[in-house]
Amino acid sequence: MYQRLKTNNGFTMLEVLFVLAIFSIIIVIFPPFQLEFFEKKKDKQFLETLEIDVLYVQNMSYLTAGEDIFIRFYKDNYKVFQDSKIILERVYPTGWAVDYRQNSDIRFNGKGTFLYPRTIHITTTYTEYRIVFQFGKGRFYIAES
Repeated sequence: MYQRLKTNNGFTMLEVLFVLAIFSIIIVIFPPFQLEFFEKKKDKQFLETLEIDVLYVQNMSYLTAGEDIFIRFYKDNYKVFQDSKIILERVYPTGWAVDYRQNSDIRFNGKGTFLYPRTIHITTTYTEYRIVFQFGKGRFYIAES
């Protein structure tokens, strides 16, 4: 009389557990890669901010001849000074080490060229960078080591 219809519209428990196991493995493996990606992105963003700050100081040195405007690097931050007044302070991201060697100041003359050309080494959690301030020019570049 009554006939049972046989339907195959679902997954077996074994199939569901297999797919969940694969997703679990993927979730466990990929977050460290994502963390590294976001850390590198944050580092690049901070380096772009530093680049903008250096260009700002260079521009202000050219425009304001009587005032001393410079960037001074410290162990955990850098500050932009106008004469002896701090006008900007930026804290390095966690895990950064800045090696500025002898002189910790970035200064420009009235024509916009560096007074003390040099290379600053920055070591982050995943990468090393070199900021090269060229001799006789008002330009610099950031290179990934």
